[in-house]
Amino acid sequence: MSKDFVTFKGSSSGKVVESTIQPSLGPTEAVVRQTHSGVCGTDLHLSHTNNALGHEGVGVIEALGESAHLISDVKVGDRVGLGWVQKYCGKCRMCRSGLDSLCEDSKELWATNNDTGSWGKGNVWDVSALRKIPDEVESKHAGPLMCAGATVWGAMQRCKVMSHHRVGIVGIGGLGHLAIQFLAKSGCEVVVFSSSDRKREEALEYGATEYHSIGDIKSHRGETSELYTSQNIKAARGSIRPLDHLLICTGAQPDYSLYMPLMAMGGNVAPLTVDLGLTPIPLAATIFQGINILGVKVCNRTEYDDMFRFCVRHNIRPTIQEFPMTEAGINEAVDALKDGKAHYRAVVVA
Repeated sequence: MSKDFVTFKGSSSGKVVESTIQPSLGPTEAVVRQTHSGVCGTDLHLSHTNNALGHEGVGVIEALGESAHLISDVKVGDRVGLGWVQKYCGKCRMCRSGLDSLCEDSKELWATNNDTGSWGKGNVWDVSALRKIPDEVESKHAGPLMCAGATVWGAMQRCKVMSHHRVGIVGIGGLGHLAIQFLAKSGCEVVVFSSSDRKREEALEYGATEYHSIGDIKSHRGETSELYTSQNIKAARGSIRPLDHLLICTGAQPDYSLYMPLMAMGGNVAPLTVDLGLTPIPLAATIFQGINILGVKVCNRTEYDDMFRFCVRHNIRPTIQEFPMTEAGINEAVDALKDGKAHYRAVVVA
């Protein structure tokens, strides 16, 4: 079975262009009519390539391959989410141990197929990578949860966040505003750091316990060159009590030397921003404070289901700004993201 679908790809100019694809249906695959997709900054790394873009998709299954029922219980008519991983092998060491987000033989957005992305009207996806969307979650809200939400949720699981922990969040964008809600509803003290006071009120409304500007941190730090002695660590914190965990949710990597003194001994730092360059991290802090740097690539499949149940129970929704799923509409959404004008998460709608 094959069917023509409109999809949207990058180009040499960096502008998103419309294309037509005709994917064939494999035995464990599903034809998904896509209706919504979030717009994530990670897609911008591929905007100058011929790759189909988008990995925060939602759609409805229209057909299934002959063997799809052997690995998934999804059915024709089900509303499903599409994420970064396009196929899990189900056989490798990581899949067998429940850490399938690190599948050693997965197919993913960047490395697999130039035609498979969620910015488009439909496509073919392996059913191993489709997650059912609860009826209580609207499609326009479910899309951003497939990456932004799943990345934050995965970080919470890897860090083993508990309700009595103090958790810092650097940056209040697509990931950060969901992180505040997840953590606040988990009972944590949520400490937000941002470059300005512009989002203070919204952060507090989402559930933040404290809000600090980066300028305040710099003033506490001073000019000492012996930052990681116990005395200087305490001085650099100022009035901020130590953080058990820190989630980096900014579009670009921050100055880690500002935040390391704020960490509790043995704390966890999870950089959630995809950066293809080198990132300087003070090694002394990881030694003298025992800080762990944790890499996170979304969450595991069962954790997706947990995340959606948590969102339903606590009425958590991403704040979104909608654009039409057209060439012009997607480029407008991308420009809003680049300019920092997207209201938390841009979502394109077919």
